[in-house]
Amino acid sequence: MSDMQATGLWSLLLEPKKGIYVEPGSHLRVTNVALAFQCTDVQADTRLIVGYVPGGSKSGEKIRTVVANFTVAYTEQVRFTHFDLSPNTEYYFEADGPNPIQLLGYYSGEVDSGTGTTRIGATSSQKAKKKRGRPRKAQEDEGRDES
Repeated sequence: MSDMQATGLWSLLLEPKKGIYVEPGSHLRVTNVALAFQCTDVQADTRLIVGYVPGGSKSGEKIRTVVANFTVAYTEQVRFTHFDLSPNTEYYFEADGPNPIQLLGYYSGEVDSGTGTTRIGATSSQKAKKKRGRPRKAQEDEGRDES
């Protein structure tokens, strides 16, 4: 299949105390991260944790780090200039705390039309089975199961 140019907005809502695996189908730049409107605890901090497995890693061990720490009325948003995610690399995002976090960015570059779908999978204590498209919860809410 042929390659095509793709540019478009990307967003992701992280629910409190849950993680999501994301594998971009093309170059993805995260530009803004903020507390979502549905904050339930205005006193507590919520951290954005990001993880990935480095290329060439023989152990497959994931590197995780805190990218931002949010507190209602103090630090509610962070802007990034170079928070770039590589295509076909699996990343892990987690909202560690009582409040949801919204990520915003954009895709750019060439996408192979056969594999250009971003894969997203929700997690709990174990990594959930990956699905193409939206997280599993959104699919179940609409009453359909895309296996």
